[in-house]
Amino acid sequence: MDVANQLLQQAKDAVLFMYKGAQGANVNGFHFQMKNPTWQDERVRRAFSMAIDRPEWAAARFGIDAEASGNGYSTGPMAWKVLHDEVPDLSTQGPWYQYNPAEAAALLTAAGYSKDNQITTELTAWYARNDWGEIMVPSLNQMPQINATFRQVDNPTAVTLLNERNFTDITNITWGPPAYAVDQTIYPWYHSKGGLNHNNVNDAAMDKLVSDQRVEADPVRKMELWREIEAKIYDQVWDVFTPTNFQRRGLFHNYVINFRQHGLGALTTYCTAQLRAVWLDNL
Repeated sequence: MDVANQLLQQAKDAVLFMYKGAQGANVNGFHFQMKNPTWQDERVRRAFSMAIDRPEWAAARFGIDAEASGNGYSTGPMAWKVLHDEVPDLSTQGPWYQYNPAEAAALLTAAGYSKDNQITTELTAWYARNDWGEIMVPSLNQMPQINATFRQVDNPTAVTLLNERNFTDITNITWGPPAYAVDQTIYPWYHSKGGLNHNNVNDAAMDKLVSDQRVEADPVRKMELWREIEAKIYDQVWDVFTPTNFQRRGLFHNYVINFRQHGLGALTTYCTAQLRAVWLDNL
């Protein structure tokens, strides 16, 4: 039994938040540098994604919550609740998100890589650094055509690499503060002129999709556009997303009134203003 459930048994008046974060991707994944010719080949990007065993990742990291987390479902930029009534299954993310080392090897071979002619790449990260060092890079290096190394950088360096957009190979994603509309998590990141297009995605079809959804007034058609956009993100693999956990947070007594857990699960920074509105009921 997990610690949260043990505490619930000890304190009968306790309240526990259990939820799957609805916000789009925050730090669970990496960007390919799309100015680098190596990553302009979609076969290579797709192979890197298929080399990752996401269900095994979820089982290793999340334990009893792996099933509730979608058994490897890897939260993309669009909040899952926009397009799904419940936490989606990994299968909804298309073929390149399924663990398939044989197909990954075939794609890399077709792209001209082999054990004697490997892709040598460095992955730099601050966010999710433990997962990268312990799961991500070892997973990639199981492929004979890949020689991946990991370099941990500090937080300011990680942010600078993104904002300057001039990293060489692969670096961590950080999507910043919460987004309260779908447009906030797609247009700035995927339009070629978007202010947060950190890895220099430049795709005319994507430009049109994210622009069209901004002006579409018909909700049915807007939803269709969002589905097309999400499908294209998972198909083109400009970024690789990894599993996120089913959260068990906010354990406190039920006389704490008016506290609403923030989507990022923190009681600092984004949540600090909430504390001015929280009070203790009559004890």
